[in-house]
Amino acid sequence: MPGRSEPAPDLFSPALERVGSLRSEALALGDAVSDIEAAGKAGIACLAVESGRTDTRWLKEAGALAVYPGCSAIVESFETTAFATATQAKETGDKPPRVDKDNAPGSQGRLVS
Repeated sequence: MPGRSEPAPDLFSPALERVGSLRSEALALGDAVSDIEAAGKAGIACLAVESGRTDTRWLKEAGALAVYPGCSAIVESFETTAFATATQAKETGDKPPRVDKDNAPGSQGRLVS
């Protein structure tokens, strides 16, 4: 659609409906400022992965909870990522921990209670 940046916030709705998740329970993953901004406009928290196209600082400034150097970094440290802790919290009924996004550029988000 002309004049519409992709991804647009309304693209998240069908995915959430399909998996039966609330926006407050969802977590998006993007590699561009537009991804993070779209998730934020949709009310969804977003993690970012570096792809070499966007400066880490810009991803954080756009609102990424954490920035990972690549998808393999998420896999290697999955148990400490916001993906894992949000899933665990949902399963136990606990409140998900916040992610400290005031880390130095290029560092992973640190979970805090």
